[in-house]
Amino acid sequence: MLAERIVRLAHNYPNHIALTGSDSQAITYAELAKRIISISDFLKSRGINRDSRIAIVLPKTIDAVVSILAINHIGASYVPIDVQQPTSRIQQVLRDCDPNALISEVGC
Repeated sequence: MLAERIVRLAHNYPNHIALTGSDSQAITYAELAKRIISISDFLKSRGINRDSRIAIVLPKTIDAVVSILAINHIGASYVPIDVQQPTSRIQQVLRDCDPNALISEVGC
């Protein structure tokens, strides 16, 4: 899986830039791997597993990419929710997908 490959790259190229956001914020492979593992460990501690669906309600930022990769690391499914949609649409998507968890903020 992609997340495992990134963790391996972090060992070989820890200080190379892995992601650059639209705001020019950048993180290295080492930082990316650390954040992927941190978020996936947190999700697993909350009972998230391969059969889980996690909704992601975040703007298109590095945090969103890290969250997707952390979910991928677990082997779970993610449902991206466009934060620019009307609240009623977001609520409808959340009802339809019935997620096991929702990520709306990343604090790592």
